Amino acid sequence: MLRYTVFHPDHEMIGVSIADYKHAVRGEEIHEYFAKHGLAHPDPDTWYPLQTLLDVFNDLNARGGAMFDFISVGMNVIENMVLPPDIESIPAVEIFQMADVIYKMNNRGSNIGGLTCNVVNDHSIIMTYITPLPDHLWYGIAYGFARRLLPKGTHITAYFDEHVVQRDEGGEKTVIHIKWE
Repeated sequence: MLRYTVFHPDHEMIGVSIADYKHAVRGEEIHEYFAKHGLAHPDPDTWYPLQTLLDVFNDLNARGGAMFDFISVGMNVIENMVLPPDIESIPAVEIFQMADVIYKMNNRGSNIGGLTCNVVNDHSIIMTYITPLPDHLWYGIAYGFARRLLPKGTHITAYFDEHVVQRDEGGEKTVIHIKWE
């Protein structure tokens, strides 16, 4: 069975990135897993060992059906994620190119992995993730990020690259395509 682990034990995540899981679909149902690992009421300003959150995800994965929970939690995480000031005035493509900076504003440690953004055109990007977090959590974050930053009513499509083996399936990286119109 897949087990999520940090790349280095000093990897931490800021509490604000964890705090909003309760607003995820089935948030009440998954609350017990967060509570079991001391994350029932994370302080938004406190740094937590990422392995603690990954242990929650390991428990969710072990019970089955975690994909939907990961996507929903990812979409809600982005609602409160620390973002650079005045981000609304920056074009969407440039914001996606800042994804690694934003990731590093919410995570710290000596080896936390990272993200890259390749711009295809003004309405399409390819995100590559090499982090310890679940692939479907990243899918939710990517989609939620687009939903938060693009104008309301924008049609968004996000999908895993079918030609790249995802990290959760033993690959070295996860690649997600995001398009909007």
